[in-house]
Amino acid sequence: EAELAKNTDFALTLARCLPRVRVLGSSVTPLGGGFSRLTIDLRNDGFLPTNGTTQALTTASVRKAPKAELVLSDGLELVSGKARPELPHLSGRTRHAFAAPHPSGSSGPNTEEARLEWIVKGSGEATLSVDWQRAGTLSTSAAVDGTANPAAAL
Repeated sequence: EAELAKNTDFALTLARCLPRVRVLGSSVTPLGGGFSRLTIDLRNDGFLPTNGTTQALTTASVRKAPKAELVLSDGLELVSGKARPELPHLSGRTRHAFAAPHPSGSSGPNTEEARLEWIVKGSGEATLSVDWQRAGTLSTSAAVDGTANPAAAL
C-alpha cells in the first residue's frame, strides 16, 4: 500500500507539470462597414512547454509548430490574417525556474502567451481549433456581429 501511494503521488505530480493551454481572452471589435477585428489570446499555464521538451523538437518526435485553423461560418469572410495561422509552441513555467535574470529586471519576453488576430467581414461564428500534439487540443468560438456600431465599442 505504501508503494502504491508513492506511485500515485508521482503520477499526480507529473500530471500537474504537463502543459495546460487555455484561452486567456477573446474579443470582437467592430471596425465599421461590416468589418470586425477578432483577437484570441492563448496561454500555457502548465510547467512544461507545449512541445514537451527541446529534445522532442530536435528529434522531430513532435511537430515544429501546433496545427491551428480558423473556421468561419456562412456569412463571414476572412479579409486579413491566415485561416491556418502560424503559432509557436508556448513555453511553460520552466523558463522561470531555470532562467537567468533578464537585464531589464523583468522575466524577459512572455513566451507562455500568444495572440492571434484576424479581420473578418460579415456576421456569424468564428471557431479556432489548435492541436498541440503533446498538450492536447483546444477549441474556442466567438460570435461576430458585422452590423455592430464601432462607436459602441469605444
